Amino acid sequence: MEDRPVTVVMLDNHDVVIDGVRGWCARARPPIRLIAAGTRFARVRTGEGAAAEVVVFDLGLQKEGVHEFHELSRLVREGRNVVVFSGEESPAVVLECARLGAKSFVTKAEGEEHLIHAIRAAAKGETYTTPKHAGMIVADPVPGRPALSEKQIEVLLAWCSGLSKPMVARKLHMSPSTVATHIERARGHYERVGRPAPDKLSMTNRLIQDDLLSPKEADPLADDP
Repeated sequence: MEDRPVTVVMLDNHDVVIDGVRGWCARARPPIRLIAAGTRFARVRTGEGAAAEVVVFDLGLQKEGVHEFHELSRLVREGRNVVVFSGEESPAVVLECARLGAKSFVTKAEGEEHLIHAIRAAAKGETYTTPKHAGMIVADPVPGRPALSEKQIEVLLAWCSGLSKPMVARKLHMSPSTVATHIERARGHYERVGRPAPDKLSMTNRLIQDDLLSPKEADPLADDP
């Protein structure tokens, strides 16, 4: 089913960036309507900006080198779906944005495809994990979180979001045996940290616990072995 139209309000202090994203949104199908707020937080909270389903937010709005974590946290507390779109690539900053409740973190180097996917997901209240962000989560030394590879995370997210193993194989251009191998190795990692995931339902719960998958994205019929 075709995604419904989405309205976005964008906070960024560079007009050229806003114009570029506006072009990406116009090319999306269906198109995404963008409202430019510049550095004016008031535009996010009044008029059309207040009704926008997604806030696209650059962390460095007011002063170079200063991250607007306070404003990000405030937007999340207000119930806004925030996608951080930033030139910042520090793992500590990316993980802090996730901790504060941003739906996605897309670096400006990752560009059009990932930002549009992140906006679509955020409009539904869902998270979207880019490959770079997934790599940072893999490296994040959280106690009890297994050291999954980026490919294992990619396979698990597809599988636990509602696809069968053969469907995951087709989507990710892998053989079914490779998909099964990634899942079994991920299960081994969870087993070794004392958090077994012997079936699809338990693996789905593990991904939700580790902030890799939102409850809304999870397969409600996760019963595959």
